[in-house]
Amino acid sequence: MSAAIMGSRQQRRPTRTRLGLAATGLVVAVVAVLIPAVARGFLPAWILLVSTGVGAAVLRHIHALTGGRWGEATAPTLRALAATVPLAALGGAVLLLTLPALYPWARNGATVPSDVAALYLAPLGFGIRAVLVLLLWSGVALVAARGARPNRAVAAGSLVIHALCVNVAAVDWIMSIEPHWNSSALGALLAITQIALALAILAAVDAACDVGGGRRGDVAKLLLAAVLGVAYLLFMQFLVQWSGNLPEKVAHYLTRRAPMWTGCLMAATTFGFVLPVAILSRTALRAERGPVRLAGFSALAGLALLVLWQVLPPFRDAVANGIGIGLAVAAAGAASFVGAGAQARLRAEDAPPGDASRRTHGEATLG
Repeated sequence: MSAAIMGSRQQRRPTRTRLGLAATGLVVAVVAVLIPAVARGFLPAWILLVSTGVGAAVLRHIHALTGGRWGEATAPTLRALAATVPLAALGGAVLLLTLPALYPWARNGATVPSDVAALYLAPLGFGIRAVLVLLLWSGVALVAARGARPNRAVAAGSLVIHALCVNVAAVDWIMSIEPHWNSSALGALLAITQIALALAILAAVDAACDVGGGRRGDVAKLLLAAVLGVAYLLFMQFLVQWSGNLPEKVAHYLTRRAPMWTGCLMAATTFGFVLPVAILSRTALRAERGPVRLAGFSALAGLALLVLWQVLPPFRDAVANGIGIGLAVAAAGAASFVGAGAQARLRAEDAPPGDASRRTHGEATLG
């Protein structure tokens, strides 16, 4: 009997081994498929998150040079958003570790001319530029995140640094996904998108709340200008490139003609342009909390969709599309949470002492 039992156990061991190897192989295969998809979905969400913080830092430095009541009212929220840049910059490690999954030139240098690959689109140069951009942006953001208003000279220098960084980031992180396509407007488009994202958060969380609506109206007008700027640059880029009828430039738009991306662009236009402009172009509505918040959330959704439309289509990866949408929602939600948290802390600090004591007593009673 014992011999039969031992024989049965010995027969089961090879079966278990085969099952274990099959399971391990399946896990490895799933991971091999998912890592590129996760990296591709992560890229637009990460750009969205970094851009919101950088946009807030840029607004702080612009206000240091120009002044204005809007900047004083929104300073706590802008500082909170700017402070997220160094932490978000750590996500750049994912970018550097998954270059072949994201950029065709990193998989095969033959996809671009040899001189371009040797002088610019090479993994080492890309990594050095990415680290420098993220370090410089983090420094610009940390200066903006300080309690004191930035010095005018420092603010001017920070904006010059940002102008250089945003063009490098646009070319490296977005344009080189399609290495045969180029656009001289992409850097400016990314820069105004960053500002629009930060302004959308300010409007969505009502960061400039006041009784008369004057400061809220200022933020609303700035958001209106930023949204119009994004729409103008995006349309002019399309008009110039499509009318030029050059194959590599037209291909950029043909890649995005699939129903999903056509719908994405239409939704981005509706939420990011039509609805905000319809609300914010009305003087009376710019002073009202509800309409301005609606315009802010709408613009945030539209801008997030625009970033997805810019980054994801060349990958032709359905899994990456789903992951990218989910992560973009999470990134926009995280930025909104940071802005709302800053507003909640500000209101708690501004509350009369009697209100604070009543809240404390009520919490103790409930406890």
